[in-house]
Amino acid sequence: TRLRSLAGAIDIRSEAGRGLTIELRFQASLVATHALFVRDGGQVFGLASHGVQRAVPAVAVELKREGGMLYAEVDAHRYPAHELSTLTGLAPATNTDKRNLVIVDSESGPIGVLVDAVLDAAELVTRPTGRYLKRIIGVTGVGLTGDGSVIPLLDIAELARTRRHQAKGAGGRA
Repeated sequence: TRLRSLAGAIDIRSEAGRGLTIELRFQASLVATHALFVRDGGQVFGLASHGVQRAVPAVAVELKREGGMLYAEVDAHRYPAHELSTLTGLAPATNTDKRNLVIVDSESGPIGVLVDAVLDAAELVTRPTGRYLKRIIGVTGVGLTGDGSVIPLLDIAELARTRRHQAKGAGGRA
């Protein structure tokens, strides 16, 4: 049923003594991506797992502000930290003292992303945003969950890079 909803087909072939072959066919524009699901500002997002180093619960994260920059300290390591709500333009967190942290890869090294909750990790069938939405900065695609929910798959490195460029254009304020 799920495959049909994706305009796909299934072909099952069996040969005695040789085994069973199951072939799934669907649009090439659909890609299965393993993602870490997070919630922030009431919205669920997917982060491609290949760019995630680790998720850290709020109790193990210490946040410090130095020179206008926010840093997260975890296990004697210090990471530049960004509120996901700030990167995406959503409403800011209600409790900014204790935040869950997801450490992701970026061009300049690992960075931390602060979120309300780390939910789960699973496969997410994604597709490009398409001709109707054009290119959305920091969104590599949209995914559909088994219950039909739409989840944006984020590129955190691109969101942070865009934020830095915007801050430089605004006189260095972040």
